[in-house]
Amino acid sequence: MNGIIEIVKNTLHCFEIFIIDKEGNPKEGLSIDYVILKSLDNSVIDSGTMEDIDEGIYKFSYTFNIVGQFRIIYRLPIGYPDGAESIMVIEKEAEQASVDILIDMVTRALGLLGEHKRIFDTEFNARHAMTKCRIRIYPTKIDADNDTNHIAEFLGEAEYNTSNEMLSSKIVKLL
Repeated sequence: MNGIIEIVKNTLHCFEIFIIDKEGNPKEGLSIDYVILKSLDNSVIDSGTMEDIDEGIYKFSYTFNIVGQFRIIYRLPIGYPDGAESIMVIEKEAEQASVDILIDMVTRALGLLGEHKRIFDTEFNARHAMTKCRIRIYPTKIDADNDTNHIAEFLGEAEYNTSNEMLSSKIVKLL
């Protein structure tokens, strides 16, 4: 009963504990109370008695309707140690946004590694070295062939010395 459990707001969650006696056998028939506290101010959010399922397993279900950090305190009978769990309640949208950002980063990184990209709107100096271009990356070869559904677009620029050797270059994502 240690560590932080991350759950999504407005979703029914089942919390279970397993109780054994001193000999290591599952212990049934106990009355186990729980209290849910808001970690910020220790205010009581909910409390009740857990249901004795079978074979030493006790459970209760709860839906958190606000985000934040919480603690669940399990009150066991004398002779058994009490327990606690830390809960972090998050918005589903925030979790999905994090996943979407990660997917976007990986997709763009894979695209920049060489798969499915196009370079266009190129500009060259008098010595035929590319000084400016636009780069688009695509999810598939077909999209790249047809210049459709690009994932991201970048502007590339380079500077050269009088011997036409590159001094600097940069590639920035366009908004």
